[in-house]
Amino acid sequence: MTALLYLLVAAGVVNLAWNTWVVARAPGQGLNYASLAWSVLVVACLISTLVRAAARVIELIFISATAAGVAVILWNAAQASGDWVNYFQAACLVLLLAAWQLAHRWARTRRA
Repeated sequence: MTALLYLLVAAGVVNLAWNTWVVARAPGQGLNYASLAWSVLVVACLISTLVRAAARVIELIFISATAAGVAVILWNAAQASGDWVNYFQAACLVLLLAAWQLAHRWARTRRA
């Protein structure tokens, strides 16, 4: 069951990246933003099922805050598409989230 959840999370992240790319290419389309928000919610829901119950609240807050930060920075990037700094900031936030997840998983396996 866990392998299936990891596969669904990977598919959700790919879908999230695709929807982000679609929004960046056509910033005026409201439906693209709705699709992006749905992708964020699906990925957050899948990740929450993989997290222990005691740590779930803290991790969801961290993930939600990072995702909101990425959304705001990507909105700024859509408004000024020639400014590469916004894309760099969004990439840094996504890498921060991935590094935190890897460090957390590494620490959890180290305890066992």
